[in-house]
Amino acid sequence: MTEADMVDALRSALSAALVLALPLLVVGLLVGLISGFIQSLSNVQDAAAAFAPRLIAVALVAIALAGWMSSKMVDFAVMMMGCVLDLSLFNVIGGC
Repeated sequence: MTEADMVDALRSALSAALVLALPLLVVGLLVGLISGFIQSLSNVQDAAAAFAPRLIAVALVAIALAGWMSSKMVDFAVMMMGCVLDLSLFNVIGGC
């Protein structure tokens, strides 16, 4: 396995992690901003009032996107297993 192969595998892993985490992070950010704005208007400074809506929203989005996220993870795992299989066949045949 060359350095380019390792860099490509790492790039694929980081890209998959970013694609999977981004929807949840964006929802958490938006709900946090909205709840913070509402708290500043109402002068409520309770940590639970900021945390609970964010937790509920992220959980609902995670449930809604569970099928898509699992298919992305399975696709990534199949791709990586194929790369490992190609690498092992290449070594058995006498490539490296």
